[in-house]
Amino acid sequence: MYGSVPWEVRSMKEAAGEANMTVITIVLIAIVLGLGTIIVTRVLNSSRNSSCCTSVGGTVENGNCVVNGNATRMTNAWLNRNCPE
Repeated sequence: MYGSVPWEVRSMKEAAGEANMTVITIVLIAIVLGLGTIIVTRVLNSSRNSSCCTSVGGTVENGNCVVNGNATRMTNAWLNRNCPE
């Protein structure tokens, strides 16, 4: 398979290949974890915003909290004022 390549050289090539695959695996795991963190954070924030709006008697429409026909953008200041944690 390797022809006349010495055994030591083959072992080093195999070890380098395994090290490269390990690095690639670690990088891919980090990317998946990063994307997962972003997605979970967005879902949790959306849920928090929706429940906050509902708790003040409103409904969420197009990213705004509509209470008694008045639409209010749900900024961090609005959330802190109306739904403190």
